Amino acid sequence: AGKALCDYIGDSDRQEIQYGAFIGSGHSGSKLRRAATRIKKEGYRLVRLKVGEVEVSKDMDRIAQVRDIIGDEVDLWIDVNQGWDLIDVASYVRALEDYGVMMVEQPFSHNDYVSHGIFQDLTNMPVMIDEGLQSEADLDKVIDLNCAKAVNLKALKLGSVAETKRLLRKARNAGLQTYCGG
Repeated sequence: AGKALCDYIGDSDRQEIQYGAFIGSGHSGSKLRRAATRIKKEGYRLVRLKVGEVEVSKDMDRIAQVRDIIGDEVDLWIDVNQGWDLIDVASYVRALEDYGVMMVEQPFSHNDYVSHGIFQDLTNMPVMIDEGLQSEADLDKVIDLNCAKAVNLKALKLGSVAETKRLLRKARNAGLQTYCGG
């Protein structure tokens, strides 16, 4: 139709959409350092780093390496992909804050809203629910349990652009940060 996505979801006042760089979980060692260096050189203001496939201490090492290279002026968002356990990660909250992580996406299992809520209570960093939001009922759980400060709403999961737009308004009205994943 030749329209921007923001026109469909009712956010056409926006002048700019922030697009972040991405570093996958398969990047380690020199490959991780090269990717972070490229991101810094290309001037990105946001990097999303996949973690959660190994133990939490190794994830912290990857986060520290990336932060060291990109500096403090680049926002760092980590996507855990349900890879952590609350018991393992609780002791690392302060480290995540010290690394300047701006958001932690889906740290725990998609249906473990309680752990997300406990973790959210431990920090001011927004916790984002992604895989745990497949329907309006899931959004209602997030709102009722106050277990996150952000949600990722995906039209492919929610059924249509119209439904995504409706839930976007509901999430914003509840005070949640909203993101639209693809």
